[in-house]
Amino acid sequence: MKKTALISVRISWKTFKVLSLLIVAIFAILTSCEKQLEPVNDITVSQGTYFGVVHLNWTPVADAHHYHIHRMGPDGQWLDAGSINDPPFDDYGFNLPDNKLAPGVRYQYRISSESNDIKNSDYSPVSGEGWSYEIKPIEIQAQKNDNGSVTISWTDPNAEQLQKYNLYQCSYKLVRGYEGQGERYDSKLTDITISSADETDKFTYTRSNPYDNENYFVEATYSYTYKNYDSGTMEESCKYTTERVTATSSGDGTEITYNTTSLNDIPRANSGCGWLELKNINNTIYASIITNPSVGKPVVYKLNGTSWSNISNAYPEGLQKNFERISIAGDGSNVWVAGISDSAYVYSLNNSVWSGNLASNNLGLADKPEELMVEYFNNKLYALCDHDNKLELYSYSQNSTWNSVSVIENNDGIMNLGFKVFNSKLYVCYTTMISDQNSTLKIKHFDGSSWQTDFDKAYDYISDIDVYVDNSDKIYFSSGTLDMNQYAGNVYKVTSTSSADEMVGSDNQWLSLPDKIASDDYGNPVVIYSKYISETQGFEQHLAVYDSGEWKKIAGDYSGSVRPADIELNGELYFVYGDGHDLINYYPATFKALSLKH
Repeated sequence: MKKTALISVRISWKTFKVLSLLIVAIFAILTSCEKQLEPVNDITVSQGTYFGVVHLNWTPVADAHHYHIHRMGPDGQWLDAGSINDPPFDDYGFNLPDNKLAPGVRYQYRISSESNDIKNSDYSPVSGEGWSYEIKPIEIQAQKNDNGSVTISWTDPNAEQLQKYNLYQCSYKLVRGYEGQGERYDSKLTDITISSADETDKFTYTRSNPYDNENYFVEATYSYTYKNYDSGTMEESCKYTTERVTATSSGDGTEITYNTTSLNDIPRANSGCGWLELKNINNTIYASIITNPSVGKPVVYKLNGTSWSNISNAYPEGLQKNFERISIAGDGSNVWVAGISDSAYVYSLNNSVWSGNLASNNLGLADKPEELMVEYFNNKLYALCDHDNKLELYSYSQNSTWNSVSVIENNDGIMNLGFKVFNSKLYVCYTTMISDQNSTLKIKHFDGSSWQTDFDKAYDYISDIDVYVDNSDKIYFSSGTLDMNQYAGNVYKVTSTSSADEMVGSDNQWLSLPDKIASDDYGNPVVIYSKYISETQGFEQHLAVYDSGEWKKIAGDYSGSVRPADIELNGELYFVYGDGHDLINYYPATFKALSLKH
């Protein structure tokens, strides 16, 4: 019995040792399989959008308590950029010189997800390049006035970012210095603070009694916000200082030079041309002309690179008729051509195939309209129609059906009609006669359901109206004059529904009869104006730009340019004008074409 008991004990000890080894092995396996957080895989970074920060975002990782962000600059070194509990994250430059990002410098990022209970993830793949807003130059000028004063003005393209992103305030200090005082540019003239891009009209200051040869510059401070870790919204600022300028006399028009590319001529019309209009349709420039001095067959050209192709081949019968003018619109696939001849005509062109007349039976009216214009807006074709003593908007449905959207004006004296899309809004402009010398100019926009009045004011002898709306919805218009005793006209900036500032003053007398208006690639208003040469040579068409608070002549040889002419923006400014060296009965037979860019 004792032997049997001894053997039993020995077996239990072996079993214990085996179990112990098994437990150790299981523990080792479990330890080697410790759970690890998933890495971040979808980092997005802002690229020049925000002042002073790069904005990062990513999809949160399950079970992550926080995230650690690394930044790499051009030197190739990874630096700690900060940590945050949850995305998004604003990198403001922690661990960089002055703890600030350098504007415009490219940075890349990697992120690890981390936890107190689970093993940290590996770093994410490196992000694409991100950078903070790069401050654009401020243009400043100082001009001597006839009374001895000096007017200093500047334009700041950076102020357009106000309230759009994280920029909430711009402050400016205008400073002067003068000869004999070394580099002492420390005499403050005025301080200006703005919180809206609409306040940029404050960037003008007149100094009544300046010293001789004073110099001026502007110090700009841009105040912005960012999210610092989990501490909420923080505030910071960055600065910019302009060049120093000395006051100059106003003269009769400073000249400015653009990078100019000559495009091929629009093919010759053997009878001369009396009408021209340019149109940007889905980032392609089209030119519609009337191949006769008064009424004639319309022709539409499309700009392909530097050459013009005639898309009017295989015209339907209706477009073989005589028109005074036509209107074109498009959606990228279709081009619509509309006008009034013996009836109302609207045709569409798709893949070189023309439709039938979409305006058969004069849009359902008893008589043909006085005028008809088309525009494509909000995925729908609209027609602006002057008929039966009223101005009415129609929309097009299938099967040549036109539906009245609204009556814009009841008046039998509508003239100077314009119809165009700006900033995803449909604009119309027109004048209504009050007397032989007095008319009311009206500018309105359609928001998709109703018309809103932007401007309504009476003027004497106003004519040849053209409207331009910039990217911040500021409205400008140019006008000629019906007063035969003067070659005048003006360019205006609308300041309210009943007021507009004249932009052409007595020191701009060289700029006469401003005609078409658009903008250059910097957003500066540009007009075609008439320059009187002599009694025998008449007028030439030239270009002027409102740049840095003054009108400047755009340099170029326009010695042979005549009306008609037009300008249109598509990344760069396109200028098409009649060739004064190829005239038939004073009307151009060919058109020259240029593109201009800073």
